[in-house]
Amino acid sequence: MIIKNYNVTSVDELKDAIENYSGDDFVVKPEGLTGGKGVKVGGIHFKGKLEGFEYAKECLNQAGNVIIQDKVEGREFTVTGLTDGKNLVITPITFDYPYRFDEDKGPGTGGMGCLGYENGLLPFLTEKDIKICENLMKKTIEYVNKDSLEFNGVIYGGFFKTENGIKFIEFNARFGDPESLNILNAIETPFNELFENVQNQTLSTENCKFKKTNTFTVYVVTPNYAVASSKEPLRFNLKKEEIEKQGVKIYFASTKHLEGDTYESVGNSRLFAAVVEDKSMENAKIKVYKALERKCRYSFTL
Repeated sequence: MIIKNYNVTSVDELKDAIENYSGDDFVVKPEGLTGGKGVKVGGIHFKGKLEGFEYAKECLNQAGNVIIQDKVEGREFTVTGLTDGKNLVITPITFDYPYRFDEDKGPGTGGMGCLGYENGLLPFLTEKDIKICENLMKKTIEYVNKDSLEFNGVIYGGFFKTENGIKFIEFNARFGDPESLNILNAIETPFNELFENVQNQTLSTENCKFKKTNTFTVYVVTPNYAVASSKEPLRFNLKKEEIEKQGVKIYFASTKHLEGDTYESVGNSRLFAAVVEDKSMENAKIKVYKALERKCRYSFTL
């Protein structure tokens, strides 16, 4: 279930790790957080072993280590759990869109959008699939806490469903972005009650409930996001109140408010997220895009 993983700390180790692959069927992961833009996949973001090696060496020189992993072919999904250190509650499963352009093209990003279904699963997953992920998460929490480290809060795992079963990719000890927007909008239990139960180690599916609803998130980004560097601010108009009256929630990211309906980008990143929950996934998508087309306009400042 677990893929090969090499934590490389020298050029010689890097050469040995990449020699284990017949071609560019591996992934290069820089040390630390890179906003989803540092991970490069062989055959997509680099071509051939040499190009992959050069990028990995660049990451190694910058941070002192770099991770090399198997390239996994399948459907990626995120499993987020809330834990009090003993008990674990799995939230609705989410599927995010990491690529910059439609049809899974372009560079990776911090996430262009995300969706979650009312049954808590995704169309290509079964309850058995999620149980495999849940059991691995429980074992991980138990292992971390065996020396009384008392890990609690949020844990989310990246997984792939492949022809050979479920493959584990990574864990993060935090909410994912944009996944958190879908999950937090689906939580039915008051947030303060949820974390009181985390603190008291009384967390359960009875006191941590989620609405039976579809959630759909779209990020609006600057034109050059993850494509090219740009220092020029982007000024745009957004009728936030009118959009939210249509049932679309707005969450600002790299944006500052100027006046009225006018905003400006801060850096070359994601501007804001639009989130909808609905009984129909198709209606949720239509609602988001209609609201953004009518109520959001932008132009570069001089």
